[in-house]
Parts: sequence; C-alpha cells; structure tokens
Amino acid sequence: QRSAAESLLGEAEAELSKAEMLESRDTKIREAETGGRSAMIG
Repeated sequence: QRSAAESLLGEAEAELSKAEMLESRDTKIREAETGGRSAMIG
C-alpha cells in the first residue's frame, strides 16, 4: 500500500511540474507578444 501511495505521489509531482512548465511558457509567450505589439505601435 505504501509503494502505491508513493507512486501516486510521484505521478502528482510530475503532473505539477509539467503544469508549471506550461504555465511559465505561456506567460513568456504572452509577454513576448505584448512586447512585440507595443514596440510595433510605438
């Protein structure tokens, strides 16, 4: 039972780190887009 809980914990941590990477990537893309647009307008 303990090994099952540990594998579930490992999967949850992997999902969390994956979600965090996607989130930070999306933020960088959005910042680049808005920065590029304001630079073109200005």
